[in-house]
Amino acid sequence: KFASDLIGKKVISDNSIDLGTIVKTMSARTPILLLYRDEPENARFLITDLAYKRQQEVISLYVGKSGAMELKQCQMIVEKALQAGHWVHLHAVHDCPDILLNLLVSINGAKVMNSNFRLWLSCEPVDT
Repeated sequence: KFASDLIGKKVISDNSIDLGTIVKTMSARTPILLLYRDEPENARFLITDLAYKRQQEVISLYVGKSGAMELKQCQMIVEKALQAGHWVHLHAVHDCPDILLNLLVSINGAKVMNSNFRLWLSCEPVDT
């Protein structure tokens, strides 16, 4: 009650993110970023739940503080998924920002891309 009185009932009430609508409106070439503060597994749950409902294969990878070998494997998985139309969820990308530029170059440079492909990124906001 206190929060709704302070900032308004509309802000507190049934305002939820509709990931299904986001998937429909976003291009396969545009990564979808989910930020989390306290519960990192919620992002994974939201993505896998939506994938299950849409009968979509999703590959979840933890990329936090990965080395060069892991980043190369991650890039290979993304490249295969973009051709097959699978979803890829990269978790904890805040710990490994180098991967983002490499993946964006791969995605934008892809000659063949299945329109069902989605790249999901989840990270903690970084305080500056």
